[in-house]
Amino acid sequence: MVGVALGQALFNYLAAKQFTRKTGKAAAFIVRIEDTDRTRYDMTHHITSSHRIPSHPLTDLSDWLLLRCRLVPESVSQILRSLRWAGLSPDEAPDIGGPYGPYTQSERLPLYHSHAMKLVSTGSAYPCFCTESRLQALKRSGSNLSYDRHCARLYPTIEHRIAAIAKADSERAASNQPNAKSSYVIRMFVPDGTTSGNGSGGGSDTSSNSSDSNPISGGSGSGVGGRALGQTSVHDLIRGSIAFANAGIDDQVLLKSDGFPTYHLASVVDDHFMQITHVIRGEEWLPSTPKHILLYRMFGWQPPIWCHVPLLLTPSREKLSKRNSHTNIESAYMRGGFLANAVINFVALLGWNPRASQSTAGGGGGGGDASTAAPIGNGDKLDSPTAHASGGGGGGGGGRKKSGAAAAAVQHSASLALSSDEFFPSIDPLMARFSLSKLSSSPSVVDDSRLLSINALHLRYAIANRPDSILDSIIPGMCGLGIDRII
Repeated sequence: MVGVALGQALFNYLAAKQFTRKTGKAAAFIVRIEDTDRTRYDMTHHITSSHRIPSHPLTDLSDWLLLRCRLVPESVSQILRSLRWAGLSPDEAPDIGGPYGPYTQSERLPLYHSHAMKLVSTGSAYPCFCTESRLQALKRSGSNLSYDRHCARLYPTIEHRIAAIAKADSERAASNQPNAKSSYVIRMFVPDGTTSGNGSGGGSDTSSNSSDSNPISGGSGSGVGGRALGQTSVHDLIRGSIAFANAGIDDQVLLKSDGFPTYHLASVVDDHFMQITHVIRGEEWLPSTPKHILLYRMFGWQPPIWCHVPLLLTPSREKLSKRNSHTNIESAYMRGGFLANAVINFVALLGWNPRASQSTAGGGGGGGDASTAAPIGNGDKLDSPTAHASGGGGGGGGGRKKSGAAAAAVQHSASLALSSDEFFPSIDPLMARFSLSKLSSSPSVVDDSRLLSINALHLRYAIANRPDSILDSIIPGMCGLGIDRII
C-alpha cells in the first residue's frame, strides 16, 4: 500500500465510523481493488470515501466508506495487512466479500462495457479509431488537448457510431484472434452548455449536446475549433466552488482497446452502484472531477459530494512519491518498530488541525468510559487519554492531578513540538474530535523527526498504561521479518 494513501484511508474510516457513532446508522469501510491499468507494474493509489447524509438522495441503502487502490496483484494482501495493522479494518473487501462485490474491478468488466455502450447509444460517447502515431503527432503539434475529435466528425451520428463499432467487432471475431485488442477506444463527448456538481450532490445539467446529429458541426452551441462552450462547476468541501471551462476538458478515453475501462469510467460506475455519496481523495484528482461530474450527468445519476485532500510533501517541499521511504507502510512503519497508534496519530495531523476542530463539549462535569468520554481538550488535555485507558470517568475542568504517565507525556510533548491536544492514545478519541469540514487546504510536510517524537510519546504512554499493546503492534512487523515469536 502506498503510504501517502494512509492519511486518506484514515479520514475515510473516521468519517464513516463517526457517522455511525453519532447517528446509530450502519456505515461500512470498503476496500476496492482497481486493477484495470494492465500496463502498470508499480503501485499507485487514490482514496475515496462515502457515508450517508440523511437528506441525500442516495440514502435508500447502507452508508458506505470506500478505499480504492490501484495496484499490482501481489500488493493486495499487503494493503489489507497494513490497513488492519493500523486499526482500519475494512467491513467489505475482496478477501471477505460483501453485498456489492466483486470488489476487484477486473471482475466487473461487463458492467463497464455495457455502460460505455450506453453512452454511445445516447450520443455522449463515440468510438475513436485513431492510431497511436496520429495521437503522438497531435501532441507534438502543441495542442492544449490530446485529441481533436477527428473520429467524432468521421462518425457524426449515433447510427454511424454503432455501425462502426459493430463492424470492428465483427472483423475482430472473424480474425480468429478473440483476445486481440480492439481497433478502437470509446471516448466521452464533452457537451456544450454548463454543468454543475455542488456540495449536496445536486446541480443541473444545461448541456445542449444533440445526440442525433454531428454535435460539433456548426451551430451556436459549438466552440471555436469544434470545442464545447460552457463550463463545469465542482463544489469541493475544502476548496469551495471551482469552475472548469469545457473547452479545456479533453474527450477522455473511457474504454480502452484491451476492453478495460479507464479510472474515469470505472470509478463513476462503481461509485454509483456501490451507493457512494461522498468521495474523499487526493487533490491530484481535482482536475479530473469535471469529467466525472459530466459522466454522472450523462448517465442521469446523482453525483456525490467531493472532498480533495491536499498533497503530502517531503521536508524539501517536494511531492511525496512512491519512491519515498514513507510509501510502503509495511516496510516503513510495521517493520520499523513503530506503534500503530503512533502512526495513526502522526498521519491524522497531516492535513487536519485538531485545535481548529476542537469541540466545546465536555467543558465541565460529565464522566464517561472509553467510548463516551469527552474529547481531548480543555484544561488537563492529557487527563482524558488516561481516563480512556483506565475506563474512568472524570469531569472536563482541569482540577484533577495528572497521573505520572500523563504528566510525563505533557513534558515530553512540549520538548517535541507536539501540543497536548494533538496527542491521541487510540483511534477512539481521534474519532470523537475529527471533522471533514476542518481538513486543511494546504499541503503538509512528512517529517521523520516528528514521527519519531510521536512514537516516543506513545511508547511512554503505552508502557505506563497499556504495555500489552506494544507487543500487539510490533509483532506483525516482526513476523514480516521472519520472527514469529518472542521468548
